[in-house]
Amino acid sequence: MEKISIRSLTEEDFPSFQLMYLDIFKMEMSFDFFKWKYIDNPNNVETALSVYGAFHQNKLIGARAIFSSRVIYNGEQFLAAQTGDTMVKENWRGKGVFKQLNQAVLDDLTEKGYKLIFNFPNENSAPGNLKLGWKLVYHGTSHFKIRPSFSFGKREKGKTLT
Repeated sequence: MEKISIRSLTEEDFPSFQLMYLDIFKMEMSFDFFKWKYIDNPNNVETALSVYGAFHQNKLIGARAIFSSRVIYNGEQFLAAQTGDTMVKENWRGKGVFKQLNQAVLDDLTEKGYKLIFNFPNENSAPGNLKLGWKLVYHGTSHFKIRPSFSFGKREKGKTLT
């Protein structure tokens, strides 16, 4: 396997992230939306670990986002993290990039004291997560009710996220 390095993304990495996001998710992402979602997200308790990137020869080949939070269990508060938007460039799939990226994220979060790490993988990524030792705790459907006074804004298919 070719050598890759893993580190947190910086603002300078955004153009590469943006292109990969468009290629994989078929949606454009503005820098403002990137900052809101991954850095200034009101739920994040630690923005320094927001998005990890996998690099080969200084080129972004994969990324895994983390949303940090706190959970309370039996009256005790713990750091928790949810993995999110994960992507690996098509020509790097099947070469262990996701495995290395996943392990680096888990190691870093464990070192920083995170007690709970969870995700909600889609049908494409669930088998890869299970293969790497993630455990299925619950399989179900999510339901949300948005209060009339709250708005996420409108997004139409194929439009830029702003």
